[in-house]
This record gives sequence, C-alpha cells and structure tokens, in this order.
Amino acid sequence: MTKLTPLLICAVLASGCKTTPATPAAPETGQGTPVAPTWPNAAGAASFRPVLTVDGRPYLHVANALHSFKWSEPESLQDLSFPSCFDDEEVECPKVQPASDAAVAKVGPAPQAGSVYLVTHTGLCAPKLGTLVTINTTGCDPSVALAYPMTGCDGAYAPLALTGVANGADLRWRAAVDGPKEHYAAGATLADPGHNAAVATWFKASVPVAPGVPLEARALLVTATTEHESVQARMAAAHLHRPQCEDEIFELDAVGIQAGDSWHPVPDVGHLAGVISSGGHAVALVTNDTIHFGVHLRAEGYAFNDGGSFEYYRDNEECYDTGKIGYEQDCAP
Repeated sequence: MTKLTPLLICAVLASGCKTTPATPAAPETGQGTPVAPTWPNAAGAASFRPVLTVDGRPYLHVANALHSFKWSEPESLQDLSFPSCFDDEEVECPKVQPASDAAVAKVGPAPQAGSVYLVTHTGLCAPKLGTLVTINTTGCDPSVALAYPMTGCDGAYAPLALTGVANGADLRWRAAVDGPKEHYAAGATLADPGHNAAVATWFKASVPVAPGVPLEARALLVTATTEHESVQARMAAAHLHRPQCEDEIFELDAVGIQAGDSWHPVPDVGHLAGVISSGGHAVALVTNDTIHFGVHLRAEGYAFNDGGSFEYYRDNEECYDTGKIGYEQDCAP
C-alpha cells in the first residue's frame, strides 16, 4: 500500500475566504476557443492534502491508523493510543471527538489561517481550521483518522486541499456525475456512442466466453464537465462465475477528454472523482479509489502528469470497497 507522507504547510497567503491573484488569460486557438492552461500556469507550485468529509463537513486529513496495527505509521505517531472507547465493547465510539492531549502534542496546532485552501464550485476559499479531532473511520475493522475541522466555506469542494497556491483565482471544482449503471451483454447498445464503442471493444477483447458458465456485466459512464470539455470515465465490469472459487473479474476504466468530436485518452488514470478547472478547461484530474485520492496535472495540450497519490483511509485489505462498478469475488471473506 502506498504510504502517505504528510505534506508541509506552505507560506501564509491571506486570511478569510479570499481568492488569490487573477490568472492570466489563456491564448486562443484559431477557432476562438481558449487553449487549455497548464497546471503550473493555473495554480503555480501548489501542494495537496487530503480532505475527509464527515456528515457533509470537511476535515483536513493528517494521518490514519488501523486498530489491529495501532499507529504503525507514520513513525512519529507510533506510540499514540486509540480512544478508550475502541477497547470497550459496551461503548459506542463517537464519529468525531477531540483528539487526546498526546495526539495534539505530537501533531501540533492547526495550519495557520490562509495557508490552506479548499477548491469549491465557485473558487478558492481559505477555511478556518479548528483543534485536532479523532474521526472514527471504522469499516470492516476498527480504524481512526486524525484531522482538523474546516469551517467557513460553502458548497461542494474537491477532496484535496491546496497549499502554496501562487495563482489560482480561476480554479473551480467540478465533481464527476455518475450516469445510470446499465446491465451489459454482447451486442447491447449504450446511450453514449463513444462509451458504447469502448465497452464493446473491451468486452470482445477481454471477457472470455465460457458456455454454461454464468456471466454478469455492467457499464457506467462517469462525466465531469467544464465549459469547453467533458472528462469521461468509460467504465465496465464483468464477472465470470467459474466454480470452485475460480471465478474471474474483468474491468474497464478508461479516462479521457471529449472535446467536440475528438476523444483524447489520458493513460493510467482511473476512478474519476472530478476535475479542477481553470479557464473552462480541466487542469487537474482528481481520482478516488476508496483508499487514496490521486491527482493528475495538465501539461501541454491533452497530456497529464502524475501529481501524487494520497492515502486517506485504512482497513483490513480483504474488506476494501470494490468501487462504483466492481464485483466481489464469489469466495471473498
């Protein structure tokens, strides 16, 4: 599993919910459509930190731990204890509670106001950060996260906060929207032509035909739309139910940008959660595989570079979520 390396908080920018200086206008193509800005042009040398959502409220993630391993990482937190309610079967642990004095002493105070920004639907917002809390993230096995509550910003926001933003006035969060989850079989027709062609090609090439063996398949189109582009995740999954726990699962998750009639694939990207836009174009693709948030940053044209993977959740590895469309193995625990 990828280890989460805590990121340093960058220099103080401004207090309150204020945007940063304006980003220079992007040049235009011959057709009058602005050329997509690169991520450095749109945001400067910004860094990222995961944001957890609990009861609709954002929390700046610091670290997480699985109870069976205690605080095994990061090393600086290894001697911390879980809240006492985790060791008392008669007590239900609160979802959010103040962190222990020992945790506060280890982790330190919240980042200074104006040094961390949420990317919202309407622009950047510098939230107020409260005192460190413990979040009960128990899924299959008991687990916790340490985080700082964030208040003062309204509306939808990206699951990655920014620090050290040099430009950024035009940055906007555009969450991905799931289309209908459709059952699929060879020869089926999906509503979106591009999605239909991609799934048909994948199904023919990747899913074996086994007479007498039950087969399930389904497809899902996930879309994050900006003014000039549509970022799509063309998703599908198939489950071949072979006997003796030898079933097979096949998956498609092809992300790309639909610009007019042209499709521009973005390799090595999956689990699209949304995009950060600037100038009406996607300048960062944000992903979520239920364990990590990832980010891919726009370079020139339709090229994107890996901007990092940030772990935000831990559980027993046998219990991780299969995602939006995946199947569970027949003999899974």
